[in-house]
Amino acid sequence: MKNAIKNFWAALLSKINEKINQWLNAPKSKLPTMDAGDDTVVNFFAMVVKKVLNRALMGAEFDVISDSAQAEPLKELCEDLNRNAYKITANMIAGNENISGNSVAECWAVPSFIKVRGENKLVHSYIDGSRVLITGIRDDGEISECYMVLNAVKRKDKIYFLYRKHILSDEGDLSISFFVADDNANIVETDIPEWDDLIYGFAENGEKQQKETVYKGVNHIGFGRYKSPVVPLNNDTVYGVPLNYGCGKIEQQLENDVEQIELEMKASKKMLFPDWSIVKEDTRGNAVSLGYAVDEYIYPIKKKAGIDGSLIDEYCPTIRYSEYAQKLEDDLCRYQARMGVRDLITHTENTSGATATEIKSKNADNMGLEQSIRKALRKGNEETLKADSIYLNIPLDLWQYDEDFQDIYTDDAQKLNEIITVMQNGGAEVDDLVKFYFPTLSDEERAEKIARINESKQASTESSILSALNME
Repeated sequence: MKNAIKNFWAALLSKINEKINQWLNAPKSKLPTMDAGDDTVVNFFAMVVKKVLNRALMGAEFDVISDSAQAEPLKELCEDLNRNAYKITANMIAGNENISGNSVAECWAVPSFIKVRGENKLVHSYIDGSRVLITGIRDDGEISECYMVLNAVKRKDKIYFLYRKHILSDEGDLSISFFVADDNANIVETDIPEWDDLIYGFAENGEKQQKETVYKGVNHIGFGRYKSPVVPLNNDTVYGVPLNYGCGKIEQQLENDVEQIELEMKASKKMLFPDWSIVKEDTRGNAVSLGYAVDEYIYPIKKKAGIDGSLIDEYCPTIRYSEYAQKLEDDLCRYQARMGVRDLITHTENTSGATATEIKSKNADNMGLEQSIRKALRKGNEETLKADSIYLNIPLDLWQYDEDFQDIYTDDAQKLNEIITVMQNGGAEVDDLVKFYFPTLSDEERAEKIARINESKQASTESSILSALNME
């Protein structure tokens, strides 16, 4: 299916063959880089991506703040963004191969209506870089025209694509249309009932026709774009680039390191050479087995006349694993440095006993990347929710986006002592302490807990007074 999508995009570009589109989708990388989804190799890139995801999304909580009942659907849609945070971020930093053979590190959250119990319901489709094509860009870098493959089906040995086109005019009007096309990007009319509601509408005279939906003056492309924050050094690309952009050379070196280690282990395999006198033969004189066992590392031999030796000779060379492993570790450190991260899949630094400040200093590169990823997530989430608001006709001033992440570099004990010290100096309240201990409580739940704490303290004080006066 991936090749079919690539062929489709190539055919589409040839039909809208403009210089701008050639530039937007021209090859940018000189050497191919590793695909995080490739399980046919020792995939160090996948290891790095998983580490980055776990760190960047630790404790991630997205929310819509609003007192309006009209904005309630946005809260449910925001929960959907939260559930799919790993999927979104993985596509955004790991990338997927597009028509040029490069990896496009993007994820688009595309809202669309579906029927649920006879009612229209807005949902998100999450589309990776292999299924998107940008054909127009404005001076401010925002997309003005694009295509995306939403679905594909196979009918009578032919593949058909459902693709969606967005156009944002200079006046801020958003136009959305749907088409069915074959793998040569030819628009076709074929009977695919599950797509009809999206593609067709009815004219005033009742005639079935292809529909186009226009949203006037929204100044929005109509979906959330999550673009990789990785900077493509010495290059210019409209699409986001993956974390391992430009790492093709060192990834080849890593593959060679792994092959050398495997070859060393294989070449250093223990071998036994038993004398033929203890070998069982078949009728043709071929070795069948030893008197006790036979294995793939046993090679019976017939010694030459006059040569003495034991019944079983052994070959067991010293394995040079540590030297090869050190070479691999050194290259992995360079690989991580090329991606702007540090010691994620190696363990070259000992942080035992280090203070929170020292740990933060050593992890400055990792923290910088995590903050950039969270910033890109925030921008994408806000764009997605604004698009949701357009389709649901919810005013933007009725809601506000909020988020929270866990700081894995903070020493909890040190943070607690800081809060207590500030409280003693009158700069913080009990609410700050409760919020630190119970970060998942809502404002109402936190207020109730503080009230219970105050009641308990008051009851304890009254009990102590009565005890002192011997009045209990």
